Amino acid sequence: MATKNDFFRTVKLSELLITTKGRKPANVGDRSSVREIPYIDIKAFENNEITSYCSPENAVLCNETDVLMVWDGSRSGLVGMGIYGALGSTLVAISIPFILPQYIYYFLLSKFDELNNNTRGMGIPHIDPVYLGEIDFPITSVSNQEILYSKIDQLYNLIDDGFTKTEKALAQISILWSLRITEALSGKLTKNWRDSNSQGKPLPVDIISINNQLEETLPVLPSDWRYVKLSSVIESISYGTSKKCTYEPQETGVIRIPNIVNGEICDNDLKFANFTEKEKDKYSLKEDDILIIRSNGSLNLVGACARVKSKDTGYLFAGYLLRLRINLELVNPSYLKYALESPLLRKQIERIAKSSSGVNNINAEEIRSLIIPICSIEEQLVIVNELENIKYNLEAQQVQLRNLLEKSELTKKEIVKDAFSIGFKEMEVVGDELEDYITDIKLKKEKMLVAKKKNRSKKPRAGKMNNDRSLLDILKDAGKTLTVKELFANSKYNNEISSETVEAFYLELKELSNNKDIAIEEIRDGNTKIEDVITFRG
Repeated sequence: MATKNDFFRTVKLSELLITTKGRKPANVGDRSSVREIPYIDIKAFENNEITSYCSPENAVLCNETDVLMVWDGSRSGLVGMGIYGALGSTLVAISIPFILPQYIYYFLLSKFDELNNNTRGMGIPHIDPVYLGEIDFPITSVSNQEILYSKIDQLYNLIDDGFTKTEKALAQISILWSLRITEALSGKLTKNWRDSNSQGKPLPVDIISINNQLEETLPVLPSDWRYVKLSSVIESISYGTSKKCTYEPQETGVIRIPNIVNGEICDNDLKFANFTEKEKDKYSLKEDDILIIRSNGSLNLVGACARVKSKDTGYLFAGYLLRLRINLELVNPSYLKYALESPLLRKQIERIAKSSSGVNNINAEEIRSLIIPICSIEEQLVIVNELENIKYNLEAQQVQLRNLLEKSELTKKEIVKDAFSIGFKEMEVVGDELEDYITDIKLKKEKMLVAKKKNRSKKPRAGKMNNDRSLLDILKDAGKTLTVKELFANSKYNNEISSETVEAFYLELKELSNNKDIAIEEIRDGNTKIEDVITFRG
C-alpha cells in the first residue's frame, strides 16, 4: 500500500506561497463607459453576482485561473477559483509557481475549518499569515496533480448529483404534504369513511355558512360539509401580554414567537416575568387553545400556529401572539391547526398580512374572518388521525434525506483530506526528481517577489511613519506597554500595507516573542480574547 512519502513531499506554505491582497479602487459604481471592469467583492466571489464595476486605475486584477481566498471577515479562509475582475479589499489572490491552481484550490479547501478557527484580529477576524505559512503543503508531480484534482472533481460531481436529487426529494415531500392536507380539507381523504359511516352527527344548524356567491370561488365540498368563518367555531380570540420579559427565571414563563416551532410549543428558549393574579387569568393558556403568530417580518411566519397541550398550561403568552379559545363541540383543535396550515388558509392569511413596510400583520378581526371548511366532529377526528400518520411517515423520510445531505458534506471533507494524505492509486510514485522541482518553485517565487517589489510604488502613505526600526527598538523607545495594533502602526510595515508586509510583521513578532526581555499578555473578556499587549522588560 502506498504511503504519503510515495506520492508527496511536504514544504511549509510560507516557502512557496505568493499572495496578492485586493483593494477597493477609487472609481467603483454602476457599469459605464469608464467603469467596465467587474469589481469582485465578497458577494461576487461567493454567489457570482457582479453588482459593481470600476475603472482600471489602482485596480488589482484577477482572472479565472487564480485561486481566491477570503482574507477578512467571518468567512476568512473560504477559497474558490477566480473570476475576471478587480480583486476586492477582503480577498487575496493565491498562487504557487509551477503548481496547478486547481490543486492549490482543493488543498486550501480542505483547510477552511482550520484557518477559519485560527484567525487574528479584534472585532473583524483576519487570516493569520503566520498560521497559514506553517501549514505543510504536499508537493507532487504535475501529472499527479492533474490526476488528484480530476479524481476529486469526479467524486464531487457524483456527490453533487446525489445532493441535487436529495434536495428535490425533500421538496417533493413538502409538496406531497400540501396535497394531503388539501385532500383532507376537501373531504377526499375520508370519502371511503363517509361511504361506510353515515352515523356521524350533522353540523349544528346555528353554524352560519358563508354566502353562496363566495362559496362558488372555493373548492367543492361534500354535501354534509360547509364553509364557515372562523368566528363560527371559536369562543374568543385574545392578544397576549406586552409586559417586558427576561431570561432571568421569575415566577411565570411566557410563550413568545420563538417558542412556536413546527406546530408545537417549545419551551427551550423561554423568558419570564412576574404577573398579578388578574393578569395570569387574562393571559392564561388552556389545553386545546390555539396560539397564532400575528406579526413578523417573515410573511411565512405570520399565521403559524401551535396547539396548547397540558404541559404548556402553566405559561402565559406574549403580545405578538393571538390565543384562540375554540368551541370543542364544533371543531377538533388539531383539525383547526391543520386547517390553518393548509394552502387554502395560508393563501388567505398571506393576502391579508402582506405589507410593504417590512412588518406583516394580521389582527383578531381578520383572523375571525378567515374561511375554513368544516365537517362533523367524528370526521374531523378521522382526518386528524390520517394526517398524523401521513405526517409521521413523511417526517421520517425527511430525517433520512437530511442525514444524507449532511453526510454528503462530510464525505466531501473526507475525500480532500484523504486525497492529500494518501493520494489515489492512479498516481505515480515520485522520486528524487521532486527535490529539483521544489527548488525551482522556491527560486521562481523569489524572482516573482523581486519583480513585484520593483513594480510597487515606493512612496509611503501620507501620515505614516517611515522608519526602519525593529519591533524591539520601537518597544524600547516607547517605554510602555503597546498593543499589537499600536506596534504595527509605528513599524515600517505600516508604510505600505499588503498581505506580504503583514506576514513579515507577524514573522518578526514571532521571533520577538522568544526574547526573554519581552512579555506578551492576552487581554480577555471572560472566555473571549480581546487583544495581545507587549512590554519590553529590559
